[in-house]
Amino acid sequence: MVVSNSMSESCRCNELEERSMKAEMRCAELEFKLQKKDEQCEVLEAKLKALEDEVEVLRVSSEELKEKKEVGNVKERGVEAIIDLTNDDDDEVAQLMIENSVLECEKKKAESEVEVWKDKYWKLESLVSQLKLESDSYSNEENGKKWKATVIPMKKMERKRKVM
Repeated sequence: MVVSNSMSESCRCNELEERSMKAEMRCAELEFKLQKKDEQCEVLEAKLKALEDEVEVLRVSSEELKEKKEVGNVKERGVEAIIDLTNDDDDEVAQLMIENSVLECEKKKAESEVEVWKDKYWKLESLVSQLKLESDSYSNEENGKKWKATVIPMKKMERKRKVM
């Protein structure tokens, strides 16, 4: 039984040694992977730092540009603007001239419509005054008074309108 017991202990020792070796190999492999991850982490941290520095530089540059723009706007307000009608402004000037012509046409059209409506107004006013006079004449005849109403001719009304 001593032989058998020592064999069983030896097998067990071998088995434990194998397990220990496998564990050590696994540990070494994991340490290697951990070292790689640490290196990757350091590289990423360096990239992050570089990007943060770049963002800071761009932020400072942006603020400087904003300040220059504000200074430029102040100068423009203080000095009369000089229009350069060469290069790109030609297109803008042409566009504004076209727009101006369109607006002038619309203005003339609106003015002629105003005249048409004024004529209609005066004609309507003349008709109303004629109807009022006829109505007064009719009511006077009803009351037994034979009173003759005078009708204002259209030409006289037109002269009144032109005077106004």
